[in-house]
Amino acid sequence: FGGFTSGPTIVEAFLGGQTQVSHYGDFPFWLTVDKGGLVKAYALTAVNSEVAMLVRPKSPIQKPEDLKRPDKPAAVGTTLGSYAEFYLTAMAEKKGLVRDKDFTVAGLTMRDAQLLPQGTDAVVLWDPHIVFSIQKGLGEKIDNGYPYFFSTGYDFVRREIHENAPDVVQALADVAVESILYARFDLEGAAEFYRKDPRMAAYSPELVKDQVAKYLTFYPPTFRYI
Repeated sequence: FGGFTSGPTIVEAFLGGQTQVSHYGDFPFWLTVDKGGLVKAYALTAVNSEVAMLVRPKSPIQKPEDLKRPDKPAAVGTTLGSYAEFYLTAMAEKKGLVRDKDFTVAGLTMRDAQLLPQGTDAVVLWDPHIVFSIQKGLGEKIDNGYPYFFSTGYDFVRREIHENAPDVVQALADVAVESILYARFDLEGAAEFYRKDPRMAAYSPELVKDQVAKYLTFYPPTFRYI
């Protein structure tokens, strides 16, 4: 099992033939399809994971419309090719903002963006980075993606696996559901297991448990629809 920090790197690995089974959000998934990837989705994950715009405390930017300034456009940092960027596109269209005119977008990893680095006036994050940044006093939330779209994700395999080894795909589907049921049964154990990933070491057990509860046990188990 290999972990990635965002959708674009997963797309690259999958299209490059380095992975055969994967999961990511709807925007990277349809990008894979658009790029000619021969994929077969076997599960839809309908969890409305939050994506939000954050600014530094006491920033003069208090709503997305404030990105448009008379002197120069504000710089927004986020992960390019992700559903965070998709939020920016949808939000800008709704509010009459023009990218590269009213605001610019800087490509950042979520790890960097959550710190609201110099050179950015705002960032667009997804959880748990949203909660981490707010709890550390680094950022304040001024908008989120809920009014613009419902984020989903896909579990999928290379199409030849689905065609030639359907029992493997069935086993993957079973594991997807069983893991959700077990996490609901043992929330503490699920959070502890998740924190064994070295990249999660910066996040407190309380934050991880909150995230598991927010996105895994809050919904009926059928949110992962086979």
